[in-house]
Amino acid sequence: PNVKAALDRAPDIASKIHFVGMQGSIDRGYGDGSDPAAEYNVKADVEAFRTALQADWRSFKITPLDTADPVALGGAHYKRLKQSDDPVLNALFENYRIWADRVTWTEVDYFDERSSTLFDVVAVYMAYSRDHLDFRTIPISVTDDGFTRRDEDGTPVQVAMNWTDLDAFYDHLTRRLLGAEESAP
Repeated sequence: PNVKAALDRAPDIASKIHFVGMQGSIDRGYGDGSDPAAEYNVKADVEAFRTALQADWRSFKITPLDTADPVALGGAHYKRLKQSDDPVLNALFENYRIWADRVTWTEVDYFDERSSTLFDVVAVYMAYSRDHLDFRTIPISVTDDGFTRRDEDGTPVQVAMNWTDLDAFYDHLTRRLLGAEESAP
């Protein structure tokens, strides 16, 4: 609804913005790479996403479940972050613990071992880098029940379809969170 309202108020704003988001599911769904799913960010407001698809953005990139769902920090990366004495990371882990204790749709019994799925982290990364991702321009449309489908008559979108080096992304993310890498411009 916020996208639609913003475009209604200022229709020319889209031409000044590079849209980057975590939306949809093209070839893979949640979990083990199963069939495509009606991804929550689209399913929650199909009309808003349709409005976003039709807007005249400077560019339009998405990370669907295909590349966002597999992303979770674990192992040595997660351990390095949890052992940090950085107050921001400590606050992040405290908030994660509070969230994990309150989740009602799944059991979070892995707090000490790994993160939950970091869906939106991929979209944030895509705002400043295309490294480690394989992008394809795919025309898509949205069904009434929130599925994003390949559609030759749909809107062409730059879609991060696969990771070319997920481990390199984890290295980058860990360094970035530890403050060992310069911030993006």
